[in-house]
Amino acid sequence: NTLTAYALEHFFDPKTKMFFYTHNKYADLISRKMEIADNVIPSSNSQMAKNLFLLGHFFYNEDYIGKAKQMLINVEEDVEKNIYFYTNWGILQALFSKPLYEVAITGNDCISKLKEFDQHYLPQTIYLGSKEQSRLALLKNKLIAGQTTIYVCLDKTCKLPVTEVSKALMQISN
Repeated sequence: NTLTAYALEHFFDPKTKMFFYTHNKYADLISRKMEIADNVIPSSNSQMAKNLFLLGHFFYNEDYIGKAKQMLINVEEDVEKNIYFYTNWGILQALFSKPLYEVAITGNDCISKLKEFDQHYLPQTIYLGSKEQSRLALLKNKLIAGQTTIYVCLDKTCKLPVTEVSKALMQISN
């Protein structure tokens, strides 16, 4: 969260609602560029928009999600005209297009449970796990001592916890 706050303070342009490629201490340059179109690698703005989207869900930070949405709106016309140069933006557009499941996995076996989830194609699902108590909003107060537990959440509301990936998958598909 600290790194995101730094990026917002020193690279974000409140006028365009996009990120400059250079730090604001270099504001006196002839030109401060903004990288918008993706190339062989994603553009800095498309990646920051995705970061804000994901962090917004992990931290329950609506401001981050709102900034990501605005950035996507800023390039929407370009994405529709030529997706080939806006692939990462297209991925973000897909993430916004349907409800996003948030899966919290807590307990000692959280990594092995995540590997089980990795065997399934769930593009509208994000995961966060911890073996210990966590202050992250998605994981907060979810650790049950001596048990690995899976919480399937949608819009900050979690279904009943389960201990098996197969049961969590059923919650996602219903």
